[in-house]
Amino acid sequence: MTNPISPNVRVRVAKRAQLSGHRQPVYALCKGPDHDMFYSAGGDKWIAAWHLSQPDSAIAVAQAVSSVYSLCFIPDRKWLAVGESSGAITLIDLNASKPIKRIDFHKSGVFSMHWNEKAQRLYATTSNGEFSAWDLDNQQPIFYKKMADQKIRGMEIDIISNLLFLAVADGFVYVLNADSFSVIHQFQAHPWAVNVVRLDTSSHTLISASRDAHIRRWDIKNNFSLMQSVPAHNYAIYQLCFSPDNKMLASASRDKTIKIWDPNTLQPLTRINFAYSQSHNRSVNNLLWHEFENLLISCGDDHQIMVWEVQMDT
Repeated sequence: MTNPISPNVRVRVAKRAQLSGHRQPVYALCKGPDHDMFYSAGGDKWIAAWHLSQPDSAIAVAQAVSSVYSLCFIPDRKWLAVGESSGAITLIDLNASKPIKRIDFHKSGVFSMHWNEKAQRLYATTSNGEFSAWDLDNQQPIFYKKMADQKIRGMEIDIISNLLFLAVADGFVYVLNADSFSVIHQFQAHPWAVNVVRLDTSSHTLISASRDAHIRRWDIKNNFSLMQSVPAHNYAIYQLCFSPDNKMLASASRDKTIKIWDPNTLQPLTRINFAYSQSHNRSVNNLLWHEFENLLISCGDDHQIMVWEVQMDT
């Protein structure tokens, strides 16, 4: 059962599975090499592999040295990059099920990573405002800069426009050239920390979410002018993700709820919370919307991973 919001569009949500393999808060989710696979990690330092077709059969892939804040699957090599609270990035060869390299370069937590398949580069951001780009052939940085004095919690890349967007805790979004990494624009997106930015490919606009609990849309073609601002949650928003068909947008918040939105209008469609859905009873830290049977995966401070069936009636 869900808590419906929109009277015009019906979205049905049902819990498919609740996975209790972790013993500490879960922060990171990413897809894996198999069509139904995903990885999770968090405060207990364990990286677990899950199959959505058999959700009860988790496999421990490796254990990090410190808490894991971010994961990034690199399909070209079948590697998994693990970003730790210590600042280390560990590269794991999934074919051999063993670490290849532990990169002790950053000195503060690696909050986000992104694999640029076109450029064959791994990007990372940290809790003290650093950005780095990596050549994985020699595991060396090809670019490094302290971009801000505060954490960079999220990033997004626009392959078409060759732009890289950084979500910064000073309330700004930094816009970088994805080749030179020079800052070509920056704008104050929120009065408080920006936690996540997402590219809406259907409208070619940028969507941001913040500690101020608002979701905002920005016009990329018009000097990033504000198009829309929505009071979305009661507390900080930690993640946004689109459904595989881009017809729905999900948000996760410290207020313990997940909300489903119409990405074209930013109208709320339904909420997933503990009272109606036996959802998370603490902060929801991350989301992953998987192509396998259109399943939405959430994780939180309650140590739980939950798998949701989300269907829109047409």
